Amino acid sequence: MKTTCIVPSAGRGKRLKNREDKPFIKLKGKPILLYTLKALASSSFIDDIVVVVAGSKIKECESLVKRYKIKKVKAIVKGGKKRSDSVKNGLKKAEDSNLVFVHDGARPFVSKDLIKRIYIAAKKHSAALSATPLKQTLKKIDKNFFITETPKR
Repeated sequence: MKTTCIVPSAGRGKRLKNREDKPFIKLKGKPILLYTLKALASSSFIDDIVVVVAGSKIKECESLVKRYKIKKVKAIVKGGKKRSDSVKNGLKKAEDSNLVFVHDGARPFVSKDLIKRIYIAAKKHSAALSATPLKQTLKKIDKNFFITETPKR
């Protein structure tokens, strides 16, 4: 069974109010996307990866993949206007796969255990997704990211 992971990474992340596209924002000096790709590539449940980026970021992504030797990346394709369009573009490069994962390029903290659990569930039920329980506590922060209040829920 061949498994491909499509990694939509064409989003701007407008809510962050950052000039850089969200997947390319630096975290400890390296783009968030790099951490995501390394986590996915290290999973034995994923055979190959298709990265979907903004057209202006294709060369940068190619360079990143080459520099860090992420061998499971089989294609880097241009994203669409909406996330669903980007996933569709990625799916065109995953036609030979039996199972397809979709994982956001700006979500670098995916664990091997979560990938395994999703893989097993998808094989069993033909589809699966991960979700996180809702947290009941919100924190209000100031412009320096210091907590200023814990609003009542």
